[in-house]
Amino acid sequence: MNPGEIQTLLTYINDQIISIGNQQKETDSQLKEAIAAVRVYVDKTKKLKLIQAQLHNQERELRKQLPPKPETHGREFYEEIGHKGGSRIRALIQEGKDHEEEA
Repeated sequence: MNPGEIQTLLTYINDQIISIGNQQKETDSQLKEAIAAVRVYVDKTKKLKLIQAQLHNQERELRKQLPPKPETHGREFYEEIGHKGGSRIRALIQEGKDHEEEA
């Protein structure tokens, strides 16, 4: 190889090294942007989970303040309906009592 060819080869190698360095800088920049985006996502997710927990606690507290649900089964419930209701309800209650006695 003559000196001119060596110089051309060295220039080419130098250009390739510079190109690789520029690509590395671009990749680093993209990686930093991706990391920043992930951090934002994680922060938002943490905040969302905190808000969800707060809402759950508020819902639990509100449910404690609700009056108890009325009883919708059991002997007392049906006797109360019988006192309030008509003859058909009383007949159904009597049938239930008769069935209980048979069993």
